[in-house]
Amino acid sequence: DNRITSEGCEYLLGTLDSNLTITYLDLSGNQVDPYLINEIESIVSSRQSRSSHRHAGVGNSRSSRISLMEDQPLSSILQRLTQNDPSLTELWLDNRDLSNLPETEPIFDALANNSYVTKLSLIGCGIDDGLVASLSLALVENTSIVEVWLSDNFITSGGCEYLLGTLDTNQTIEFLDLDGNEIEPDLMDEIQVAISKNSGLTRSHNGRERSFELS
Repeated sequence: DNRITSEGCEYLLGTLDSNLTITYLDLSGNQVDPYLINEIESIVSSRQSRSSHRHAGVGNSRSSRISLMEDQPLSSILQRLTQNDPSLTELWLDNRDLSNLPETEPIFDALANNSYVTKLSLIGCGIDDGLVASLSLALVENTSIVEVWLSDNFITSGGCEYLLGTLDTNQTIEFLDLDGNEIEPDLMDEIQVAISKNSGLTRSHNGRERSFELS
């Protein structure tokens, strides 16, 4: 219920290109074109679903997927990745200790050439800087993974540098969660900037390209 027009909404859309934390935005009662409202809602709703991914008690489908993966030995998962199994599109290995298992690095290597997995979740898996270095190398080659969860591991600022190097060349990853690791705030900011570029600082809008710049 303000006096925001479609032109003002363009600024908000530009803000959402670089600000990845806003998960709710109400523009009802303003003079904004419906297609702009739809674009705002699309961006915000996708973030709400990502946020719910990280919180227990929200998203039973996530728990059921993890449960299904728990029934599979890592050797079987490795085989499916290596064979590029089209039915394996989300890899959930949360809370498995991968730190000293012989399958861990081969799984990362298999991800390099896999073209079907789009979501990778390794929350609480004991991932340290050495393992994140191996994962980073695989993600340089991978072109299908869009979302990566690495929260609650043992990644330090040194390991974060590997991920930043990956994001220099990988233009596919649009979401990377590193909460609960020992990473300096300035490096987390650099990660956010890199992810923002991948998400698209210039997005196609209603048949034309809209770029946003704060002066």
